[in-house]
Amino acid sequence: MPRGRWSAGLAAATAVVLAGCGAGAAQDRGPADGARALADTPAASAPSASAPAPSASPTVPVPPVSHRLRMTREFQTTSYNCAPASGVMSLSTFHIKVRQSALARKMRTKYPKGTTGDNAMTALRGYLAHTPYSLTFDAWPSSGSTYLLKEVSYDVGVLHRAPLVAVWWERLPWNRGIGSRRKTGHIIVAYGYDQKKRTITVFDPWRPTGGTHTLRASALLKALQPSGLYYIYT
Repeated sequence: MPRGRWSAGLAAATAVVLAGCGAGAAQDRGPADGARALADTPAASAPSASAPAPSASPTVPVPPVSHRLRMTREFQTTSYNCAPASGVMSLSTFHIKVRQSALARKMRTKYPKGTTGDNAMTALRGYLAHTPYSLTFDAWPSSGSTYLLKEVSYDVGVLHRAPLVAVWWERLPWNRGIGSRRKTGHIIVAYGYDQKKRTITVFDPWRPTGGTHTLRASALLKALQPSGLYYIYT
C-alpha cells in the first residue's frame, strides 16, 4: 500500500523543472545548456502531477539506520543523456535491464535540451507498469533536509530501490566553482544513506566530475530542483 507519512501531497509537483542535461557545446562547465526553470521554458514543458497522492497508512516500515544498494553504475554517453543514464541505474534496482540508448528513445531525449520531467516520468512508469511500484514527484515541507533524508531512507532502506533526483548541476558540491552560475538541470541517483551521519550517497552520471559521492542531506537539498525527488511507492 502507499506509504502514509506524506502530508505535503503533490501541490508543488507542477513546479518540477525540465530534467535535461543539455548539449555538448561548453564541456568545461559540465552538461551545457541544460534544463531551465519554468520561468525560462514554455509552461507546457513542465511535468504534471498525474499520480494520486498517497493515502494514510496505519503502519509504516522503519528503515535501518544506514543502507547502500547494489546497483548498475552508468555514465551518460552524451552531455545531455543524464536522465536516461540515471534511469538505467534506478531501473537496475528493480531488476530491470535496459540500454541507455533505448531509454533515451523512450524518454524522447533530444539535443540540446535533454529530457523533460514528464517524458522521463512517463518512460520510467512504463517500465514499472507490471510491478507493484510507481513513481511521482514530491513536494517539500518546511522540515527540509530531514524530510529528504527520510524519503530517501524509505526508498533505499525499505523498498530497496534507488530514486532519481533532479538537481542544479552547478550547485552540487563537486561542481562548485566550475563554469557559470546559470541553472543547468541534471539528474542523479540516490542509492545509499546514513541517518546517523545525515548523509546521502548518490551516483552522478556526468563522467568528468561524477561517479559516487556522499554528501550531507542539507547539501543535497541546496542543489535540489523544486520537487526534485522522484520518489517510489507501492
